[in-house]
Amino acid sequence: PRTSSIRNRVVVASSSPDVTPFSVVVEDTDPSSPTWGGGPFGVRETRIESDKVADEAGAYGMARASYARWIRGTDDLTVEAVQRPDLEFRDLVAAKSTRAGVTGLWRVRGWRLHGSRIGAPSTMTVRMQTRSLS
Repeated sequence: PRTSSIRNRVVVASSSPDVTPFSVVVEDTDPSSPTWGGGPFGVRETRIESDKVADEAGAYGMARASYARWIRGTDDLTVEAVQRPDLEFRDLVAAKSTRAGVTGLWRVRGWRLHGSRIGAPSTMTVRMQTRSLS
C-alpha cells in the first residue's frame, strides 16, 4: 500500500469573482485515527481553488467529497505471468498471493512482453490499475 498519496486535510477556497473570498477545511480530527493530523502522521494537506464554489455549503460538499477520496491510500500491483494474448486493457483479473498480501480483483493497465529462454515459456509483466484502499 502507498500512503504517500493520503491527505488528511482538504481546504477548498472560492475564487469566484462574484463572492467575497472564503475557504473551508475538512480534516481528520479524531485523535484515535492513524491519520490524525496531530499525531505521528502529521498534516498532509491538499488545497482546491474553484471559481464554481459560491457558498460555504457548496465548498463543504466539495471538501468532503475530496477528503473521502484522499484519506485512503492506494494499492499498486505488477505481476509476471506466462504470456496471455487474450488480456486487454481494463480486463478484470483475479489475483491472490498470501506471501505478498494481495487478493482481489484488479483491472489491467498495461503489459510488457518478454522473450523466452530456451525451453521456457515466454513471460509478460502485467501492470494493474492503482486502486484506493477502503
